[in-house]
Amino acid sequence: MRISVPPQDAQPFDTLSADQQEIVRSTVMAHVREALRRGPHSVFELLAGLKPAEAGAFSHTLQLLVDAGEIVSMGHAVYAAVPWMPAARRVETDPVQDLVLSAIALIKGPTAERISQSLALSLRQVGAALRLAESTGIIVFNPSNGQYRFAAAQVSRLYRNGAAGRVFAPVAENGV
Repeated sequence: MRISVPPQDAQPFDTLSADQQEIVRSTVMAHVREALRRGPHSVFELLAGLKPAEAGAFSHTLQLLVDAGEIVSMGHAVYAAVPWMPAARRVETDPVQDLVLSAIALIKGPTAERISQSLALSLRQVGAALRLAESTGIIVFNPSNGQYRFAAAQVSRLYRNGAAGRVFAPVAENGV
């Protein structure tokens, strides 16, 4: 199963009023919790189906859920609900980084500007995520066209395929 990029451009979260932000944040939290109850999902699978204003609040809300220890990144932009509460330590992940890397795998001609516009993230946020991924060797920049790509095709496939077909240990069922 392949996933696709959300079709609409997201509305930036910081353009909403405080009341609108709270409503959108609550809606996104409910959406993410419900999806992760069914099993692990990739960041773009979680983003799918959100309205433009909700999509703009997605990375912010995902970070709140991670910080609370409610969800965790399992690698390659796949998230899962944590089967225990509360977390014993702060979970380290970066939803913005995961969104940017997923966008590289899914957006046609992934330039910093295209990724920024598609995800309603600032160019500064996208640039920081791209520089980090480039410095660790995950992605490669092509100066002739300004596009990014994964250094290894296998990694790109993992991001494109999301959580489908992966095996996740049923930790809660094993009494751990």
